[in-house]
Amino acid sequence: TAVPSVEATFSEIPQFRLSVPEEAFGGGSARALGHLAQVVGTSADQLFQRAVALQEVQNEADAREADSARMEETAQLHTDFNSLQGRAATEALPTYLEGLKAVRAKYRDGLGSDSAKRSYDRFSHGDIGRLTFSAATHAAGQLRSHVAGSSEARIELKKNEIFNNPDDPSVLYTGLQTIEGEIRGTIAPAKGL
Repeated sequence: TAVPSVEATFSEIPQFRLSVPEEAFGGGSARALGHLAQVVGTSADQLFQRAVALQEVQNEADAREADSARMEETAQLHTDFNSLQGRAATEALPTYLEGLKAVRAKYRDGLGSDSAKRSYDRFSHGDIGRLTFSAATHAAGQLRSHVAGSSEARIELKKNEIFNNPDDPSVLYTGLQTIEGEIRGTIAPAKGL
């Protein structure tokens, strides 16, 4: 049996190019939807940024309101402390400072967000520092007054003792030494002389 022999021939396959517009398959709609998504995305970002900015404004307002309430309460504490005189002011200083801390913490803890708390800290720290410095200055001045007043009272006692014992030279001598010691050792340093 014989195999027929046929030779292969090569001929070009015709190519067809159709010029079909993109719009026929929804290209215009796709571009429009893409643009719409871009606009919606940008709008959403802008809305989010505005919402964040509004929240920051609210946090700041809450912090200022809390700081104002704290100022009112600490003003009363400060007035009460500044009315103390002598040794009482020095002894009351630690309690006063703890009171300032407690009032500050009370209003800070009442704020709802960390951002409001940071703003409150910014507002309140300087004022609390000034109140602390003022109270320490007042207490130191009152302590100096107390020390000088006590020394002046001892001098008055010695003067009375000398006056009541005019014929006793030892009372005069010890009295004058005590008076000089009080003036040089206590009153002059307390009054900055």
